[in-house]
Amino acid sequence: MKKRTPSSPVQAPASTTDENNLKPGEGEQNSTSCNIEALQAIAPNVMVEIGRVISHIGTAGFFLATQQLVDSTVAIDGMHVSVWKVDAHARRFIDGAPLYGSELVDAGIRKGLPEALITQLVDQKGPQLIRLQPEAGGSSDLLPPAHRCLIAMRQPDSLLIVLLQRNIDSDDFSPNELAALEELSLVLLPLVEQHASL
Repeated sequence: MKKRTPSSPVQAPASTTDENNLKPGEGEQNSTSCNIEALQAIAPNVMVEIGRVISHIGTAGFFLATQQLVDSTVAIDGMHVSVWKVDAHARRFIDGAPLYGSELVDAGIRKGLPEALITQLVDQKGPQLIRLQPEAGGSSDLLPPAHRCLIAMRQPDSLLIVLLQRNIDSDDFSPNELAALEELSLVLLPLVEQHASL
């Protein structure tokens, strides 16, 4: 097993959600300010990496720079970005469009999410980080089990999703790493939203 450990202890925030332990209102982000000091303790060059992502907004290199930013903070093996159309009244997803990565992964995850998690994603009011079970989306050869987490941002009729993935033979995301990703999401999601709108 590959060992993945963050370089600095960061306490996991209460808003990080595990799909097996959902409660009404749980997982909502109460703060919209990013703790830059916490991120810099984990990834000293995070400001340089964020600057690189900003400089690539509207270009073909944006998502590669974004993946490098995430990987420099918390090691990942893959990243998928998509927009999921939402029917808020029926509390369901209508369709999804990949922006970066495999369409199969997004479609498989979308179909495999439990009803309670779908309801929470549709109802969410701000950036949110959710750790998925390794079997989320099924366990076929095309979409094998992996350690995954979703970073989500609600838009009026859609959901912007950044899916981060680690191979199953690596360690799962630790509470410290999830805390770092939640801080990073407060910077990352608005940049992805801006890029996607161009």
